Amino acid sequence: VPVPPSDTGKFWMNGRGIIRTAETIAQLMVATIDRANVPYSDIAFIASHQPTSTMLRAIQKHLPPELKDKLVYDLEDGNVSSASVLKILAKAKPKRGDKVLLAGFGAGMYAALNLIEFL
Repeated sequence: VPVPPSDTGKFWMNGRGIIRTAETIAQLMVATIDRANVPYSDIAFIASHQPTSTMLRAIQKHLPPELKDKLVYDLEDGNVSSASVLKILAKAKPKRGDKVLLAGFGAGMYAALNLIEFL
């Protein structure tokens, strides 16, 4: 998402541009699960970075129906960056055998996803 030069010397974020990256993030989530050859029904939940409810709803909108309800929302403490993924894991208390998609991303410009199984 390009940021035009600023005469004020301050940073600013193109919020609408960032929201448009939600489709790409959802595609990365699906691709990670598909590459692992895991059925969507086997995913216990998706522990994702928690930027805003607007962004999470936009990502959810682009997920297949079988995954829409697996995206966990926890905005109680606001945007705590990548720590939100661990916070969700701590609260969700995954059980042995659970397959969980971890999804960290920032400003729509980078993403790191892992599909893990708890043993």
